[in-house]
Amino acid sequence: INLSGGGAVSPRPRFSAYGSAKAGVIRFTETLAAEVGDLGIDVNAIAPGAINTDMLDEVLGAGMAAGEPALQEARQQQQRGGSSPTRPAALAVYLASAQSDGLRGRLLSAIWDEWEKMDIDAIMASEVYTVRRLMPED
Repeated sequence: INLSGGGAVSPRPRFSAYGSAKAGVIRFTETLAAEVGDLGIDVNAIAPGAINTDMLDEVLGAGMAAGEPALQEARQQQQRGGSSPTRPAALAVYLASAQSDGLRGRLLSAIWDEWEKMDIDAIMASEVYTVRRLMPED
C-alpha cells in the first residue's frame, strides 16, 4: 500500500516536485501491481485527503512563496481542522484485508471514493481509479 494523493492528478503551481513525486508513486504502484499480480500480491495507492501534517505547517510558513491559492487553501484547511486520519487508516486496513483481494494497480481516495461498496471485478475490467491519458474519443 503506497501513499500518493491528489497532487498527482492535477497541476499545482509551485509544487512541481511534490506533484511529480506523487505521480511517480502512482506509476510505480501500477507497474509493480502488474509485475506481482500473478503471484497474488495486490499493490494499490491511497490518496488520504487533506490531513493536517507538517506539510501544512510548511505551506503556511512559506507564506506567499507557496502562491496565493495554496496559501488560502492551507489557511482554510487549518481553520477546518483538515480531514480525519481515521478514514485513510480504514482504507489501508481494507486494502490489507482479503476483502479487497484482486484489486490492484489503483489509486483510491480515502475521502471521495466509496471503496467499501466497490465491485472489484467491474473495476478491474476497466481503467477506473487509474491515471491515464485521455483520447479525444474518450
